[in-house]
Amino acid sequence: MQISLLASTPDVSTTGYMVNVLLGRPEAVAAEAKALGYDGIELLPGAPGTVGVADIERALKRFDVALTAVNSGRIVAQGLTLLHPVPAVRARALARFKDLLDLAGHFGVPVTLAGAKGMVPAGDSLVEGIRAAGGLLRHLHLYDPGRVPPGTSEKAGVDWSALMAALQDIQYDGAASVSLAPTGDRIALAIKTVSYLRSVGAR
Repeated sequence: MQISLLASTPDVSTTGYMVNVLLGRPEAVAAEAKALGYDGIELLPGAPGTVGVADIERALKRFDVALTAVNSGRIVAQGLTLLHPVPAVRARALARFKDLLDLAGHFGVPVTLAGAKGMVPAGDSLVEGIRAAGGLLRHLHLYDPGRVPPGTSEKAGVDWSALMAALQDIQYDGAASVSLAPTGDRIALAIKTVSYLRSVGAR
């Protein structure tokens, strides 16, 4: 399983996006993800023209990291959702989502639905959900409650060993992404996160 960090160009700060991500141009975030021990990045691209396919390709090749997914969270942060009650907003959201699909399609990676997917109902088992999804599972975000990266809090909210065992049981060979910790030494915690995930079975 590839473990990646959420990353974006610096202009994501203007959207009020709620998760801490690596910031910089493609080469900068690819270099940092590699140096921290990650396999790749999950990219939150800005509007068309913000970053080019050639820039991304160069960065991935130079630092030998993967683009594991294209994240649509910036659309949600800008108030654009596919189910918005205002038709004009829905149309803008759909146009942006198509841009993301074009970018992701070039690299053969999925586009995450982010906030459009909803939340897991209370009481549902993540482990049993993974087993039930089986071969339909394509990409994961790994967080403890409150979007806290695994291995960075004193008490885990998720049984990560059981979750990784379930992924191994269904022979999951996709990618999983994490974000930077919301507080503290984010770089040190990013290193701790990837090390922790490897220790509980992420390979």
